[in-house]
Amino acid sequence: MNNWLVLFTVTAAVAWTCHGQKPICPDNCISGSRSSESATEVCSTPPFGLCTVIPCTLPNGNAGHSCSIPPGCVVVPESVVNGLEFFVNYSFPNGDLDTGTRFLDQAVGPGCGSPSDLLAFSGDSFFSGNQFETATAQIGLARQQGLWEDSTTIEMNADWFFTAFNPVTIMAEFRDSSTQTPVEGAIVTFVVDVSNDNNSCTNLLATAEVKIVGSQALLCINQAA
Repeated sequence: MNNWLVLFTVTAAVAWTCHGQKPICPDNCISGSRSSESATEVCSTPPFGLCTVIPCTLPNGNAGHSCSIPPGCVVVPESVVNGLEFFVNYSFPNGDLDTGTRFLDQAVGPGCGSPSDLLAFSGDSFFSGNQFETATAQIGLARQQGLWEDSTTIEMNADWFFTAFNPVTIMAEFRDSSTQTPVEGAIVTFVVDVSNDNNSCTNLLATAEVKIVGSQALLCINQAA
């Protein structure tokens, strides 16, 4: 099991509004269990699939639930998705960390696959001190090419080839593919201890997801369970 420390994350745990209009997700903490009608009915109106029921704490300290944007996610207009890319940087103090980043049916990283126009890789880095490996997935370009429509996932994997030189820092972000400007709130940095089982292509550390819901899109970055 990987031990995680989230150093910095800015996510839309609060309700998102469009030009001052009504929030998409109410984000109001109400009493009741997750399965109760009162807790779920606020998430049973359009846009279906955008908001989710999550635990919260009422002012009196009792447990409740709210209809909110999912943890680790931000909401953006669907119209911007075709201009986005996903970038991840795996940095480590020394040693030979092999990374494996997967997008659609492609993978990059030592022994995982070769770069393409949709998935770039910085190259293998080892035993030089203060190293890093990066990968960039062209999620917008892939959607323009019809390779995905409503949802897609990027997997971030890594493993030590020899001795572990933990910790590993993972910085992941959604950003504009032309200017490399990050989407506000869609940047996450994790610090994690990684195993050395030679499973760099499949040792899942985190995922990034894009989900289209009507005229909106969810951009999510979360650590693996």
